[in-house]
Amino acid sequence: MSSALISVEQKEIVFYGDNVVAVRVEDGSVYVPVRPLCELIGVSWQGQAKKLRNDPILSEVSTSVNISLQKSENTMGTHTAAMVALPLEALNGWLYGINANRVKAEFRELLLTYQRDCYRVLYEAFGRNEPTARNDDELMQSAEPSAVAYRNALSIAKIAREHYYLTKQVQTQEKKLGQLDQRVSLIEANLGNDKRYVTKEQASHLSQGVRAIGTVLTKRSGKNEYAAVYGELYRTWSIASYKELPAAKYDSVIAWLRNWYLELIDDSDCPF
Repeated sequence: MSSALISVEQKEIVFYGDNVVAVRVEDGSVYVPVRPLCELIGVSWQGQAKKLRNDPILSEVSTSVNISLQKSENTMGTHTAAMVALPLEALNGWLYGINANRVKAEFRELLLTYQRDCYRVLYEAFGRNEPTARNDDELMQSAEPSAVAYRNALSIAKIAREHYYLTKQVQTQEKKLGQLDQRVSLIEANLGNDKRYVTKEQASHLSQGVRAIGTVLTKRSGKNEYAAVYGELYRTWSIASYKELPAAKYDSVIAWLRNWYLELIDDSDCPF
């Protein structure tokens, strides 16, 4: 960690009865000291300090910040202390890493409350200059027209949000189904199309036949006869390449090549 950052604004935000300290530094970033939070939610600062040092992300963003503290209950004035702090945007990353099932029972619900709302309250306090956390219970129950309008707006926003994500899911599934349908259609078209080409395996088999015949003819003439065999294949079956042979003609061409080979070699054992 580098030397302690200097705070230009410090606030104690009232969060469900707790005073949560946060500061703004010179570049406008908001930092939250970790040790006071540990004391509020009932977890060991020593253990959390070790977790911060070992976490590859939090160890990079944590830093030391100067915090103003009261000297004591019986002494007037304040003093400045450097404390390990996290930037506000990383606060939830740390809070969510604390397992509520491992803290004392009396702190469990409080920890869950911090995990749910602390970031939002601190963000709003610095963004709107509000020193306390708003309790929306009254707002959610009030019969005042503005409160009713607020609840209706929330309901509409929730429905719109769900509709948006549902629409995205449907579009994604429709796209996948469309791609699958295209593949099935192509397969069906090929299976029912007499003009579809031979497969790679079938083309390789044809090439083996041509090479076998070419080898025999080359040994006899002393000249390279492979091109002549390919040429005869293309003229006889009216194709430009053995890879473009219609699949429906594959068996006939293989039989033709085998007969040619067996005419050259007085042997019933054909290598292809």
